[in-house]
Amino acid sequence: MAVAGTPEWSLRLERAETSRLAWAFVLSLVFHLTLWGGYHGGRKVAAWVEANHPAWIQALKALPQLVRKNEPPPAHQLSEPPLLFVDVNPSVATPEPPPNPRFESDKNSQAANPEADKDTGIPKITGTQTDMVKAED
Repeated sequence: MAVAGTPEWSLRLERAETSRLAWAFVLSLVFHLTLWGGYHGGRKVAAWVEANHPAWIQALKALPQLVRKNEPPPAHQLSEPPLLFVDVNPSVATPEPPPNPRFESDKNSQAANPEADKDTGIPKITGTQTDMVKAED
């Protein structure tokens, strides 16, 4: 039994309550669609890029450029070609190392050049390569 003067709680809404609820939903939907359409329309015509922003936002945009100006330039490093390992036969190993070695090995070796009068600095190795650079066939 309900006491006189107290509202009776029910999940059934009356006509006035459903009308207010429907209007609130429609107004919320119109508001959100307007904001969404304005944002995407502004992105499409690039309105946000050309807009006049406040000074504090322009200062934030200039901050990365100021940080880059204060950075020291990267040190110029001399790039050396990578050393390649060459398998040297122990019978052709020499005691003195080559003057400017371009290849790496566990033994010293001089490149054999059939034209001894022409020093090109590049070893002449004829043959086929299967797995790695070798000084002999």
